[in-house]
Amino acid sequence: MIHRLPCLSAVKPHGHIMASTDSSVLFLLFCFLFPYESFQVTPVSTNLTTVDWDPQPIQDNYLATSYTPAWVPDMKKKLVNYNRNLRPGFGGPPLLVRMSMDVVSIDHISEVDLDFTICILLRQYWKDERLAFTGTNESISLDGRLVEYLWVPDTFFPNSKFSFLHNVTMANRLLRLWPDGSIVYGQRVTVIAECNMDLRKYPLDKQNCSLHIESYGYTTDDMIFKWLKGDDSVRGLQNLQVAQFTVKNHRTKEMIATYETGGYPHVAFSFRLTREVAYIFLQMYVPSTLLVMISWVSFWINKDSPPARVSLGITTVLAQTTFVTSARASLPKISYIKAVDVYLLMCFFFVFGALLEYAVVSFESTRRKRKAAKREKEIQTQREREIAQRAAPKIDRSHCQASLGNYTLIINHAIMNKTAMDRLMAPGTRYIGIVRHPLEHFRSMFFLWDPPAPEKENPLGEYLDRNVNYNLERDRMIRRWRLVPKLKNFQAYTLGFHRQMVVSSNKTQIDEMIR
Repeated sequence: MIHRLPCLSAVKPHGHIMASTDSSVLFLLFCFLFPYESFQVTPVSTNLTTVDWDPQPIQDNYLATSYTPAWVPDMKKKLVNYNRNLRPGFGGPPLLVRMSMDVVSIDHISEVDLDFTICILLRQYWKDERLAFTGTNESISLDGRLVEYLWVPDTFFPNSKFSFLHNVTMANRLLRLWPDGSIVYGQRVTVIAECNMDLRKYPLDKQNCSLHIESYGYTTDDMIFKWLKGDDSVRGLQNLQVAQFTVKNHRTKEMIATYETGGYPHVAFSFRLTREVAYIFLQMYVPSTLLVMISWVSFWINKDSPPARVSLGITTVLAQTTFVTSARASLPKISYIKAVDVYLLMCFFFVFGALLEYAVVSFESTRRKRKAAKREKEIQTQREREIAQRAAPKIDRSHCQASLGNYTLIINHAIMNKTAMDRLMAPGTRYIGIVRHPLEHFRSMFFLWDPPAPEKENPLGEYLDRNVNYNLERDRMIRRWRLVPKLKNFQAYTLGFHRQMVVSSNKTQIDEMIR
């Protein structure tokens, strides 16, 4: 047959290229030059043929054909009068259902959601005499799809957040029947179950997680749950490898769950998880410790280099803040404080303290510089004063000699010391003392040493009106210099009176001193 076809490449059924590289190039060139030329397509002969699959309908006697042994029960006949809505032994004593399981894996233990993911092979054992058969003592394994026609326990996981039955490539179910009617029903189930964790010691914590199994509709009057072999009913935990955890010993429990509608059979198994701290130490503790050590490097940087110290301090503070935030993001928002929080906050305080230390050092350094500059200025002023005093002419006896009948007059504000002055002054020198009025002297002393507040109209009057012992009262000057009371005449001290005489109230001694 001749067809007008576009250019096609000849390929074998299994994708092997027919022509070599040269022939392929020539073929493409031919298709380009003569795109509409007619040519005949010859099918490639091969011994690989496709056989159409024509499934035949299942025969009515599929469950017990002539090709099966005679002792195999005819399940179709047994299910004719079988009521899957009634439990075995309905109306009699409660049905005993035993449990066992193999733990395949424990994945994704989440501290944020407070749950864990577990994959188990759950097996349930009970006896249904309606399915008993004779002719052998051996058990038979049935297709898992037959479960849809049998009564099975209404088992569920009360602490499950989400669970599902594996269906690849078929529903992962096991159904085995014994001659006396005993049944084992197995399922492969993955459960996301809640686990109430105590994270106060995180990451050095140990957690107890459990998986609970319960009947949803049958009370203990109709059904009882028990473990097949106690703690040995749960296997596979010893060989598990869980990320960041080590699975320790486990325990099984049997109990009754009480609700408003009655008591329901309930079994559970719990296991202990011990956290491996290596990951947490490498991801959190070691970087935080290094950040603290880096922040301490600023102690060796010159305090007069603000850019280096401030940039290092701010960088370490921000990095530590990031670590604290990431640690809280990986944990639930709980009210109590965890061990990792204490460590990270202490690291943050150390890093922040290093930055704060530079602020204190900078302030104290500036204050000391100002104080040193002020002291240096005072010393310089004192030195200039001493230099000026050394350069000034000294007063000696030659300056105090009388000449040409005139007198030399020296006026000085000083404490009277006649013996010292006689050595300095010329013979025959006379001394004239000027004494101020006592009240004016007191007024001057008051305003000099106790400057009143500007808002007071008559501070001196208020001072005198107070009901105090003026002889014992000391003003600021007296407390500092330990001189005389304010109401005593301080001029007496400048005239040469001894301090004890100035303070004394003995008039006889004062009169003798004046003479």
